[in-house]
Amino acid sequence: MNLFVVGWNVDQELAGIAIKQLAAMIDIFPQLDPDTLWQSHTGKTYAASLRTADAAASPRRYVWQDDNSVTLYEGALVDRTNAFAAHDAKELSENWQQLPEQLEGQFVLARTTSANLQSQSLEIVTDPMGVDQVYCHRQDDRWLISNSVELISNITGAKSLDPLGLNLFLTLGWAGSNRTLRKEIHAIPGGQHWIWTDHDRRPTQRTYFGRADLLLPQKRGLSRCEVDSLASEMVQTCRLMAQNYAPIKCAITGGRDSRLITALLIDAKVEAEYYTSGTQTSQDVVIGREIARRFGLNHRVQNRTAQELVDRWDESSRRLIQQVAGLVSLWQVADVMHQPATIDRLGFHFTGHGGEIAKGSYSRPEMFLGNFGRDDMLVYLRKFLVGNHHGILLGRAVDLVNDYVNNFHRNAIGDGFAPLDIPDLFYIEERCKRWQTAQGRKNRSIGDRFSPSFMRCFVQAAYRLPPAARCGYLLHRRLIQHVNPDLYRVRFASGSWPSMHPRINNLRTRSQRIQNHMGKRLRRSVSTNGNPATVDPRLAFLQQRCKSIRQVCLDGSDAMIWEFVNRPMFERITASPATIHKQGVRLSKLYDIVTACLYSGNH
Repeated sequence: MNLFVVGWNVDQELAGIAIKQLAAMIDIFPQLDPDTLWQSHTGKTYAASLRTADAAASPRRYVWQDDNSVTLYEGALVDRTNAFAAHDAKELSENWQQLPEQLEGQFVLARTTSANLQSQSLEIVTDPMGVDQVYCHRQDDRWLISNSVELISNITGAKSLDPLGLNLFLTLGWAGSNRTLRKEIHAIPGGQHWIWTDHDRRPTQRTYFGRADLLLPQKRGLSRCEVDSLASEMVQTCRLMAQNYAPIKCAITGGRDSRLITALLIDAKVEAEYYTSGTQTSQDVVIGREIARRFGLNHRVQNRTAQELVDRWDESSRRLIQQVAGLVSLWQVADVMHQPATIDRLGFHFTGHGGEIAKGSYSRPEMFLGNFGRDDMLVYLRKFLVGNHHGILLGRAVDLVNDYVNNFHRNAIGDGFAPLDIPDLFYIEERCKRWQTAQGRKNRSIGDRFSPSFMRCFVQAAYRLPPAARCGYLLHRRLIQHVNPDLYRVRFASGSWPSMHPRINNLRTRSQRIQNHMGKRLRRSVSTNGNPATVDPRLAFLQQRCKSIRQVCLDGSDAMIWEFVNRPMFERITASPATIHKQGVRLSKLYDIVTACLYSGNH
């Protein structure tokens, strides 16, 4: 990991604050090496970073500095033509004029040049999808950019909560658009190349991959030649990544996203450690073991218990909140419970994140059975995405997010997207680019992550299909079948592939919803009987730590939280362990509220 901050029009006083705050980040990221701390401050340009020890990060070279320039990066990236080693900042510097179109991966690049005090520049490049998130803070003509919200906040003193970012997090589960939970700190979108030169107060902003690149002519299917070309590009990129980064891990589940990644890695002959999370009898574990046995894969099973959550809560919750600046719910805290304080080797993780881009995750088959127009789509989006979650969120919170959805819908229509494409567009720009990318930062200090589903070729292939075909999982179906027919035939936890016929798919989807609803009611009934074998560990934890968490949330959080959250209802829910799950509010939503409370109370 390379934790960095760069700036434009940074004075000496702020540079001094920046390097001190960067050094202090070792308390949040103990895996980084304090001996790597450095800074460069020439005229208007500023750059500083703290990174993984060189021996542990090898062959990565995160920083290159010569007489006139500084080049640095963070993330996982390769040159699409394999002409140079993109994981070496020196080679990035030497090939800078060919970037960013020539790169593939999830990354952020920064470069400062200072030929003399009258000829200076700062450049920032984000990856095509903005997966490796980077943030900026502007005060007049001074800019600070970093891959840590917390670092910018500590340097600038920007501590105020952002009302829209907070409400998007509480309602949707992520801070959408370019928002964070801090009012003055925003995310830089993906596919951007920003350049400050000489007397610029604002950067020149060039979009090299964006929304316009998804406005593609749609056709009903994919030819064998198109599937072969797409598969070859994805397999080759996985192979190049594996050659440059190790050790490699990859999850196997009973789902289709991990199945696609596994197929690509097997075809690329990548040696990886595969794992599955869950109990010994869960479908993910059973199917994961079956795949590992059939294809001779190195595989392990991992599981987390409620007692581990209780024992490690204080340390793990603080770590997660500070490392990702509250942008990931404590619902995911188990993922960082076993994060080591030191590492001998920086790892690498292939993930299936982004696969939902090609699966119509926010669409419904009934949309394709009649004339579903723009007004119908707006009504659907507001109903599907926005709600008060059984009254735990107040009306003003719902109103803010409804306005946000209205604006998204209006802008998408104005940009030329058909109404039926808007749910998938919302998914890719919101759920993928903000929720999933925040998830990816949970364990960045112990390893890089790369998802082939975020590659431009995959995203554009998905958008060349009509939305009904995406709902039928056509792209996953064709790719897995083409790359590894034997793996295609292994069963899935959710049953068979969805039908490509919207009417049949609609009937199956409705039936599945009823089954899921009944299953949830049954599990809730069983869990309230207190059977320790069936109680969700996260529910058991809240019940055990109810009193202390309630006190911290009610007494230590920012007052803005209670402008949007129903405090009397929260008090009733957390009054005792027995009431935690009695008000109809989803457990994950309670964790979202607790996350916001604890983050706001940290400062």
